[in-house]
Amino acid sequence: MSEYTPGPWHWEAEDASVMALLSDDSDDNSDGFVLWSGICPACQKNGFRCTAPNDANAALIAKVPELLAIAEEYARFLDPDIDKLGSGFAARRILERRQEVEAIIKEAGGEV
Repeated sequence: MSEYTPGPWHWEAEDASVMALLSDDSDDNSDGFVLWSGICPACQKNGFRCTAPNDANAALIAKVPELLAIAEEYARFLDPDIDKLGSGFAARRILERRQEVEAIIKEAGGEV
């Protein structure tokens, strides 16, 4: 897996149908390019409606680097040693959640 573009990210709209997701730290759009969203030739040919993400989805996508950083910090905060947590239901749930968070972080290319 290649490395992801560090965040934070922001959207720049070309028009109502074309948007680019860029890194805030980029001086040149090509260095910080994350994602382009617009009408694709296949949709045009077949008459489908293919547009840029709505405002809610665009805002969520732009926050992904920050969410990953918080998840990495959360995983480090939760102690993986079950003996220190005890053996009750809450301790087991904490350990399960840590394992789930670690798996998601690894899938996203982050560090645990």
